[in-house]
Amino acid sequence: IAATKSTSEIVIAAITVVCVVTIGVLQAIVVAVVLSLADIIRRAARPADAVLGWSAQEDRYVNVVDHPDAGITPTVVVYRIQDRLFFANAHFFKRRLWAAVDGAPKPVRYLVLDGSFISDFDASAEGALREVIGGLRERNIELHVARAALELRLHLEAVGLAETIGADHVHSTVTAAVDASTTRS
Repeated sequence: IAATKSTSEIVIAAITVVCVVTIGVLQAIVVAVVLSLADIIRRAARPADAVLGWSAQEDRYVNVVDHPDAGITPTVVVYRIQDRLFFANAHFFKRRLWAAVDGAPKPVRYLVLDGSFISDFDASAEGALREVIGGLRERNIELHVARAALELRLHLEAVGLAETIGADHVHSTVTAAVDASTTRS
């Protein structure tokens, strides 16, 4: 069974073949490894993300792009990024999160960050999270975190962000986070 190759994999393979012929096998392997690492970072810099809405049909929060019938809760934006946060995607995370907030029906009072895919974050992403929290506070928007795995919660605690976010703003499900947000209104 033939697997489909991405364009970047084909380009890396072609460059590697040219390097084998022109500069040698060992050097071509080094070139291939460097190109592959660069490709991994390039892909991780733009992870999948979504604004989520409630789908009665699916009985869960779903990507509103894939499910245009999904309902948006007034005053609440639910945002999910599907990768760990690190230096290569910290700016992307901030830009896309703010685009979700700015593009939502007004007023936005709550942002629910679905942390189910965020397994870890580095110092750059910590700085991005701190900037987001500060920006949300400036706009009088409360941050709630949903579905954060134990590893993520422990990391938030270790860097002082758990206290900044608040224990009452961390929820086991997106539904619980949205419900907690809307009962405060």
